[in-house]
Amino acid sequence: MMKKVFLLFFVCISINMIAQNATWSSWLAAHEGKINYLPEYGQQKKTDQEIEIDNKFIKAITDLGYTKEKGSEIFSGKGWTFLRQGDLESAMLRFNQSWLLDSTNVNALWGYGAILGKLQNPTEAIKYLNRAYSYDSNTIRLLIDISASHLVRYNIEKNTSDLDQGLSTLLRYLEKDGENEEALYKTAIFYFHMEDYKSSWEYIHKCEEVGGGPIKKRFIKSLKKKMRKPKAK
Repeated sequence: MMKKVFLLFFVCISINMIAQNATWSSWLAAHEGKINYLPEYGQQKKTDQEIEIDNKFIKAITDLGYTKEKGSEIFSGKGWTFLRQGDLESAMLRFNQSWLLDSTNVNALWGYGAILGKLQNPTEAIKYLNRAYSYDSNTIRLLIDISASHLVRYNIEKNTSDLDQGLSTLLRYLEKDGENEEALYKTAIFYFHMEDYKSSWEYIHKCEEVGGGPIKKRFIKSLKKKMRKPKAK
């Protein structure tokens, strides 16, 4: 019995480590030919059998008394629970079921973006996050995630347009919530990469004024090498 428990524990740890270290290319290789593990089922044409399975799934949800929209909410919620647990595979399955029920579900599209971000595919992440925001511009937290994906892509491709787009997205967010620590800190990071160290320090000070929780010592050390820390105004 103990041997089985140990084996199960080892398998769970291994799966979690794989998920943490996965990239988009390794994800595609691991799930080759399995459209259930691709956002929107890979946007591929389904077989008659697959369409029949989809229709049975939708009918099962509506037979329970749920609208397709409510069912979609339930499955996107399950997807986010799995995502927070680091189980990207189960999360993708649930987000796809959610999308199947309602292709405009913001949390399903957001979930796609979050998974793609974790798999180091920022271009596709940005696409889904922007689509989610287009359906619900009141969910301003999406702007932080969109900007973060631009920063990831900049670190990969070194295209300064990602700095411009990511920063403008963050500043739009701060117009609506000027005291969000994460947004303030990320703004400082963008300015650092744009070599505007004065503005970077300005946003570090603003972040410190509201708690400074996200600030990393390593970033401050790098910023100090570029410019001495000015006194807060």
